Amino acid sequence: MRILILFIGLFLLFPLASFADSDITSRLSGRILLQVEDSGEAWYVNPVNKNRYFLGRPSDAFRVMRELGLGISEKNFNSFNGVAPKNLSGRILLRVEANGEAYYVNPVDLKLHFLNRPADAFSVMRNLGLGITNKNLEKIKDVNTEDKDIVNNLDNTKINQNVCLQWDYSDWGECSDDGNSKRDVLKSYPLNCSGGSPITMKTCKPLCKNFSYSPWSDCSSNGLQFRDVLSSFPNNCIGGDAILSQKCTHTTPGCSFKYSKWSECSYSQQTRTVSKYPENCVGSNTEPLVRECASPVVGFYSNYELAYDFETKKMVSIFSKTKQQWAENNAFGGYYNNVNNTGAGTRVHPITMRMVDISTKTAYEWGEFDRFIGKDHSFYASERKVIKNFNGNCAIKGNVSFHTGEKIYHLPECDSYDDTIIDEKYGEKWFCTEADAIKSGFRRAQNCPCNVKGFVDIKTGKITKYYPWQDEYKNILIDNRFGGRWFCE
Repeated sequence: MRILILFIGLFLLFPLASFADSDITSRLSGRILLQVEDSGEAWYVNPVNKNRYFLGRPSDAFRVMRELGLGISEKNFNSFNGVAPKNLSGRILLRVEANGEAYYVNPVDLKLHFLNRPADAFSVMRNLGLGITNKNLEKIKDVNTEDKDIVNNLDNTKINQNVCLQWDYSDWGECSDDGNSKRDVLKSYPLNCSGGSPITMKTCKPLCKNFSYSPWSDCSSNGLQFRDVLSSFPNNCIGGDAILSQKCTHTTPGCSFKYSKWSECSYSQQTRTVSKYPENCVGSNTEPLVRECASPVVGFYSNYELAYDFETKKMVSIFSKTKQQWAENNAFGGYYNNVNNTGAGTRVHPITMRMVDISTKTAYEWGEFDRFIGKDHSFYASERKVIKNFNGNCAIKGNVSFHTGEKIYHLPECDSYDDTIIDEKYGEKWFCTEADAIKSGFRRAQNCPCNVKGFVDIKTGKITKYYPWQDEYKNILIDNRFGGRWFCE
């Protein structure tokens, strides 16, 4: 009887809703309606399907509201700050991560109203309900015409009276390896209720317990090495205590060196570059980066004897390389000689450093080869004579041709002596004896005194002399390093 009187009073407080049939359902979506012409019975218009649900008594209204609730995460709920977005107008929200607490979103101002107990549901009905006539109410579809009779007979239906609607829970347990977390029900509402649908399990990401790793990196200069996680267990886990670094003893590695090819011969020199690895290694290069190269031999003797160049894969003049260059070329091609174990009738070629049969060369040829590489016994006494200037310094100028790279030495009495400037950065040098100049790969200039040209047959040692008045004279180039002599007669 008290409830009836209350709803009649509400009829006096709230205006009657009267709308056209075409828009009444949408305009009343999510509202709580009070049927003021029929004992003040309460209805809820579900904004999802636009049907009305009979609320009956406060405890029944509380149950209906919760059953139509929409689950929402704590992240989204906290972002509302007490006012829900418009798309949730009239909805009942359930905080599934906070004991299933229920809230009603008032369509008028979108504010949230807490539905903690049946009394809260009754308070919402009383304060937010909108009066409506029977005629207008009938325009909204009743989801179940039997709901009203069922609720009116709840006194005789123990099952519905004792269904639990809200629960107090323990804290969530640790996430299991299969991705589930559980909690217990501590208390149920209303008192002495049973059943219901408490939320006692949720999915989760377990904590990672085991890991597989990549190999450790090299020890860095700061004494640490690192690795990456390749996989973790259980599947889809998060966090955990993966060990991704550890202390180590850093040892600076020794250097390895990589050399470029030797450059072309320029000013009787060849150069190359070197790079070292790994980075920040310890050690210095000890191999030469600059070396002398052979002064070219011209005329007949340039093709006198050929040897195989393993680098260019061609036959070249034996005079195109120095003795040291031929040794390096032999090593490059895998051609090695044991100079201490020459066989009977063989010897090492003094220029190419390759084993040859002694009988393939005449005695004169062997002597000329020795002269070319600077053996002292092969020089004349005049070539060993020391020549110095008035200051007591060595006076023979060893010049390198700018155009050909050929090494030519000039005696003080030679025509070009005064015009010749020595610059040591180009491999040019001062010599005290002609023998020293010849040993260093220099030949005598063509315009010096004693200008009779002696052309030597390398095999027999026979000398043919050419004088300046002869037609052939100008076409003969004498290289006194090998196969040529100068005479003063």
